Amino acid sequence: MLRFIGPDRPWFGREHVLIEDLRRAYELLLQRDQEQRAVKGVRQPEEQRRADAHERHIVEQAAARTRRDAALQAQITWQLVPADCAYDWDGNQLPFPEARRPIRAEESVLRVARRPGTVFHDDALNSPFFRDVPVEERFQHLRNVVDKLLRAPTKGTVAVERDHIAVSGQKVTLTLTPDCTMVRTLNPLGPNPLNSTQYNGKR
Repeated sequence: MLRFIGPDRPWFGREHVLIEDLRRAYELLLQRDQEQRAVKGVRQPEEQRRADAHERHIVEQAAARTRRDAALQAQITWQLVPADCAYDWDGNQLPFPEARRPIRAEESVLRVARRPGTVFHDDALNSPFFRDVPVEERFQHLRNVVDKLLRAPTKGTVAVERDHIAVSGQKVTLTLTPDCTMVRTLNPLGPNPLNSTQYNGKR
């Protein structure tokens, strides 16, 4: 047999919450909800304004970068290797290497990037740093630069970023892919690459 056992205290006992107290608590909850909605309504336009300003900043940066690249491209008068290609140390064209596991340790960067399997992007070989170097000699010279910067920790400063690895020193900056399989770019230090120091093969 089943039976219901009610609470120990009757509903209308002394511990029962009065209707007035429930109504007052409900009104307080409504008031708090309205205040939160009002604050949210003020915050949303401010957040939207910040998002719009950030988006405009990104667009302006991209436009400025495009203008700088176009101005630099107009000043290029030296011979270039074919674009959108990768090259081995001997100057042979290769397909772009498949991405591997990123390298984060500086010691590993200094070691792996100097291996013969590292390839060169055409952007690095067409650098203004090599504007007076014949095309057929740039592959060996780029090997020399990479070896110079990565031969010892004191030669270059390694900065590991999320999408690239930058090595700066000896008046140049080169960037590597995160897995150190390709040298992406090589640029002289300074705001205007065309007025910077050129490559000196004797060094």
